[in-house]
Formats: sequence, C-alpha cells, structure tokens
Amino acid sequence: MPTYSAFGVSILPCLRSSSQSPACTRHSRHVPTASIAIVGTVPSTFAFGILSPDVLPTDISLKKAIQQHAEYCHALSKIPAISGLYQSPSNPAFPDGVFVEDPLVIISKRTAFMATAGHKSRDGERAALTSVLKRIGVVVRRAWDIRLDGGDVLKVPGFVVVGISERTESASVEALQAALDDEAAGDKRAPKAVPVAVIDGLHLKSLVTWVGGVDASDHGFLVAPDDERGKQCLKRIQEATGVSWDVLQVPEEERLAANMLFIPPRKDRYGSVAPGAVLVQRSCPISVKLLKEKVVAAGIEDIDVVAVDMSEMAKANGALTCMSVII
Repeated sequence: MPTYSAFGVSILPCLRSSSQSPACTRHSRHVPTASIAIVGTVPSTFAFGILSPDVLPTDISLKKAIQQHAEYCHALSKIPAISGLYQSPSNPAFPDGVFVEDPLVIISKRTAFMATAGHKSRDGERAALTSVLKRIGVVVRRAWDIRLDGGDVLKVPGFVVVGISERTESASVEALQAALDDEAAGDKRAPKAVPVAVIDGLHLKSLVTWVGGVDASDHGFLVAPDDERGKQCLKRIQEATGVSWDVLQVPEEERLAANMLFIPPRKDRYGSVAPGAVLVQRSCPISVKLLKEKVVAAGIEDIDVVAVDMSEMAKANGALTCMSVII
C-alpha cells in the first residue's frame, strides 16, 4: 500500500489495504454502528482517464492529485462516525479507478448492487471493489444487462432518485427497486426508486446532493447550484418524489460545492454520539459559510463541516461523493 503525505501530515493511521486484516477500527465500545469507508488509489495513469473535451492530460498534475486524495482520505479518517477505511488498490489499466462510487450502489450495510459501467472503459474496475466488499462481508447483487453509475444515485428520505444520464439507463430504476424490495423483505417499507432526467451534467450528483440522514424522521436538505441547470434538476426531483424539499443553493460561480459528502453521526445503545461530517470544497468559501449556517438552521446535530481541496480531481470530472463508498 502506498504511503501518502499531505501538507506535512503522514497518513493514514486508520487505513489498511484490502489485503490486510483485520479491518482498521477505532477502539471505542461506544460506536458499534459506525460507518466504514472504501476509498481508491490514484493510478499513475490518472491524467489519461475520461476527460472533458476542454481538458488535456497535460492540464492535470499527478503529484497534486495524489496529495489531494491523501488529504481527502485523511479527512475521512478523522471523522469519529467512521470506524475505518478500506483501500481498493490502483490499476494503471483503469485511470478512473480512484472514483470508487461509480461501479456500485450500496443497498444496505450487507448488500451492494453492481451493474455494467456507464462507460465501457470502466467495467474492469469492479473486480478490485468486489474483493474489498467480500472482505468486509457485503454481498454483491449483480445486473450486467443494464448500465448504471453510482454517481447517478441519490438517496433521500423515502426515495432513491436515479438520474437517467449518458451513463445510466432507465431500466436501472426497476432493477434497483427489486434490490431495495428484496433487502426490505417485508420487515420495513423499501425506499421508492424514481427516475429523474439529467440534462447537461455527467451525473445526477454533479448537480444535486443531499445533506442529512435518509430515514423518514431525519432532517436534511438538497444542495444545488443557483443556476438554471440546478433549478431544473431540483424541480424534477420534487416532481418525481412529490415532496417539497428544503434546499441550499450555492452560488453559480461555486457550482462545484453542490457536490457535498455527508457522513451521518452514529449513536450507540448508551446514547453516546460519534459525530459525523459534511465534506465541502475548500475553493468555495461562500458555500462553506452558507453550509455552516444551513446545518444549524436545519437542526442537523453532531455534524462538523470539513473543507477539503479537490481542485485537481475536479479537472478529471471527480467530486467529493465519487471518491468513496460509505457503508
């Protein structure tokens, strides 16, 4: 496993590769239900991944990308609600492999859903992730006859919103619903999978994310840029779910901040709380301020706002949510 160093801080004290055992855990008897995060590794070929037409490989600094990814992993390792990190190894054959969210969708702490990748070049990424999931006891449900990227799947209370995009097809909605129903197995009501068209965006979560828990009683809000694309996407989500969601609109010039990563706090049976966090782009200071105010106004407790720099990842169409899988 590579050793990263970011901003003079050696990491990761709480990171083990998938080949190591046992899983890294903070030794706290008060956080038995804490989350696990899976992260990737920046491959040497990172600059040669799937780029936008206006971005060249020479525009991307591999060294800076590795530093920023290390900072991201370090930030996750410091969140009390996360008990440990597993790392999926890099493979030069898959330049986009660091974006581990896209090949799968987490259904529950025991089940993941995998389909054919939205871009053919990424199909081979599934093997390494499947190995990591197996090690931590997560069963993988497969549907190779449909195309689906995890970046198009947004979980909100009572719903799983599926963005129909260049990477994700409409048939994925029915397949996901079947997986959700099977997981509920009559014990509880399964979330409803609903489609939303994604226009002029790589993934749904490039435009909109959710900050808050996903249980019916949880507080939270959608985050979207204050521009026409963001407003249209919010409108489609409201129409698809029939819910008028609370919203935080970030400035158009800080549209990168619309992609935020929420880690929920965890409470044990004794009532002790391990705080969670919201990760947001450091390069968007206005949005950071708005987020801090909104978290308080929405009544979301035990959450820290953590700003990280992912500017180099953004050049490769990367975002905060796509660089980890939270289980």
